[in-house]
Amino acid sequence: MSEKTNYDFMKFLVHDGGYYDCAGHMELLAKAFPKSEITIKRIRSLRTQICTSTLVKYDFTIAKSRQKAMRVIFVDPRYQVHAVARPAERREKITDSYIRSEPPEVVRHILLVQQFNKLLAPVTHLRTY
Repeated sequence: MSEKTNYDFMKFLVHDGGYYDCAGHMELLAKAFPKSEITIKRIRSLRTQICTSTLVKYDFTIAKSRQKAMRVIFVDPRYQVHAVARPAERREKITDSYIRSEPPEVVRHILLVQQFNKLLAPVTHLRTY
């Protein structure tokens, strides 16, 4: 069985039609999708997408827990293009992978050059008055 995406979760929440705070979403989705890894990080990501995506329509109230209790009303099928199942294991940073196989003195030299290059980079975030 493949890992469920946030689109699958949102479709389920549309059919369920209830208002849930963060803990409620976690409990409901863990029961409905026992083979998926439901973590607090994943629930927070889902709730953020519900609030920010233009392809998702939702309603909310303030629950007794003083959190936002949300109800997903509609999920546009186009949202499925953006919802991709996450890999089970996170890969290491690609930028650091080449350093790990080098001797310590080479690693130190590479890191110093990277730091020097950052110092030389043009500063674009400062305002001129």
